[in-house]
Amino acid sequence: WGGLMTLTPGAIDTGAGNGASVRFFGQGGDDVNYRVDGVDATAVRNQSESKSRMMISEDAIAEFRVTSQLYTAETGGATSAQIEIVSKGGANGLHGGMFEYLRNSALDSRSPFDGAKIPPFKMNQFGATLGGSLIKDKTFFFLSYEGIIQRQYITQNGLVPTDSFRAAAVAAVKPLIALYPEGTSPLVANGVVNPNVMNWTGIALSTQNEHTGLMRIDHRFSEKLSGYFRASGDTTNQFTPNASLPYGTRNLDAPASGLFDLLYLVNPNTTNEFRLGGNYAQPLHSIPSGAEATISIPSLSS
Repeated sequence: WGGLMTLTPGAIDTGAGNGASVRFFGQGGDDVNYRVDGVDATAVRNQSESKSRMMISEDAIAEFRVTSQLYTAETGGATSAQIEIVSKGGANGLHGGMFEYLRNSALDSRSPFDGAKIPPFKMNQFGATLGGSLIKDKTFFFLSYEGIIQRQYITQNGLVPTDSFRAAAVAAVKPLIALYPEGTSPLVANGVVNPNVMNWTGIALSTQNEHTGLMRIDHRFSEKLSGYFRASGDTTNQFTPNASLPYGTRNLDAPASGLFDLLYLVNPNTTNEFRLGGNYAQPLHSIPSGAEATISIPSLSS
């Protein structure tokens, strides 16, 4: 559903594929305000840090609106665009759906750095919805699930120390030098082989497992009084390789949101609504592999 935001005037997609991808009128990605069922969900989207793609399944959205300029104080919660999302509810009839999307490397082109074969890539995006009534004309339910499972092999090219460079290193820095893999080919410049630096080429696996779910229960107490409860959550486990060496960072993210709403129709001209929402987004867990911090050595890859 995030792709729908790019249809708005002033929207620019950086292509990062996460919550910070879409920006409006040159403002930062973390200046976008999100509302789900009328309750602020910006912390759940956590767009400046979150690695989640979905937050809520597109098939669970009944209404979607983007206001990028000239919004009122009632809507505005940040300086950039205001994203309004309304979740679906059930009805008397039983309705549902299932979907599965597959993307792979069958039609990918080979980059100049790839080997004889294109590195494998496979992404499955799938989900299902189900809605209906528990008590006809009174109590309704709606359930939604969506998942992304992605496996992408990426060709890496780095600069690593030669055997002679490793042998000459003093004892204090040898543990750092040992973090570099063995070179795969000599580094040649102007016909001269570099005695200290070699090329290294390898293939790293980038993975992403994301699952999002939503549950909504609607109940009509009377002709004038109705209410609903909605709970939704998203879990992401993503491993992103470094650009040039066989290490990377695992990101664990699990934002969640809930809402309780009561609506009383006093008369045809007056309504009274009580809405209580809660969001929980624990700090993003980034777990690096390899070194504890980025290590930069002149002429070698970080």
